[in-house]
Amino acid sequence: ETVEVTGRDDVSMEADETPFARLIAAADEQLAGLAQSGSRPWLLWLRSRGVPVPSVPPRESLIEHVRLLDRGLGRLQKAIEHACGEGPLLFIVTAALGQSLGETVLRTERPSELERGSRLVEEFTHTPLLIQLRPGTIPGRARELVQTVDIGPTLLDWFGVPAADMRLDGRSLLPIVRAESSTGREFICLGDGARQRAIRTEDFLLVTDEPPADGQPADPPRLYVQPDDRWQVNDVAGQSPDAVGRLEGLLEGFLRSQAAAGK
Repeated sequence: ETVEVTGRDDVSMEADETPFARLIAAADEQLAGLAQSGSRPWLLWLRSRGVPVPSVPPRESLIEHVRLLDRGLGRLQKAIEHACGEGPLLFIVTAALGQSLGETVLRTERPSELERGSRLVEEFTHTPLLIQLRPGTIPGRARELVQTVDIGPTLLDWFGVPAADMRLDGRSLLPIVRAESSTGREFICLGDGARQRAIRTEDFLLVTDEPPADGQPADPPRLYVQPDDRWQVNDVAGQSPDAVGRLEGLLEGFLRSQAAAGK
């Protein structure tokens, strides 16, 4: 069953009248029905615009939006726990992309990767991923390289669906949540859908550009130490040519493997 909730985001509106609040109210009704039916297992998938995109509201408005999200997610969590009773549950919250509030311009003197027009920066790519697992959650934060493609394999793992023969790019996150093992992922690759590519490891972020259509040479690759260089302003490619070469090789290998697989 699909339930669509529409409306207008405006901080002048009553909190209960915003689309997100009405989405949570609709989810409450769905969860109450699931609890009454006693059917197991079940999956409730919610898709919300969250904080309005692409325009970023003024900082005061953003704070109100975040408060609204926080209250709504708290209400949703309680409703899920009530629907599951004492049984097992998996609650995942994530986002498609982040937003820049101008911190880079305010806090740095050098041009940042964001000011170069790149979308492959922490403000956009380092999105929230919150997971509650019962039983088995070990409270805390995990410093792992994960992606949204991991959500699918995580759900398959949770529901006990064999995935060995499926051609999946992602990996189940349940072993991480249970503190059993890591993903074993050495790097993740990113693209902006146009002419930029990037590769992120635990220690570095490398951003590369394809040559522009006018035949001009592409900008040289930029290398940033991670997570120390939070705003991607200190390009260390000149000081670390070996790291640049290694990461470029990994990125090219990944792109070739994707092309061979028809992705």
